[in-house]
Amino acid sequence: MATDFTAIFGSEINVTAQPWINHRNYTGFPGAHGLLGMWMGTRGYPLFITGRMRATGANYATARATLQTAINAISYLTSSLPADYSFAGITYNSIVFDTFRLIPDGRGKTFHMTSSYVYADFVCQARSLI
Repeated sequence: MATDFTAIFGSEINVTAQPWINHRNYTGFPGAHGLLGMWMGTRGYPLFITGRMRATGANYATARATLQTAINAISYLTSSLPADYSFAGITYNSIVFDTFRLIPDGRGKTFHMTSSYVYADFVCQARSLI
């Protein structure tokens, strides 16, 4: 059974799958004009998950610590085995997570405080191995 991306990243996300990547190997031979192209198969497809994570707390320090705990849990996914994930009724098979990055604002700040919560915007790049 596939894990829903919202269980990991929260409900404020967008998931975008890019087309499959085809790999070709080109070779030339002495005395021959042109190239020999050999299709080497697909190399999976990239998957981008973007969004905003939020956490609440009694004060900024508590809320930020809660948000950092959630960010750390996601960071561990970059070393996990391939698994199936879903979002909006679509299942993505054999997914591994390549990178997880917080997106700074124009001043370089990544954590933001409102009157009731701390939030951070992020982008995660994953890849389907199929």
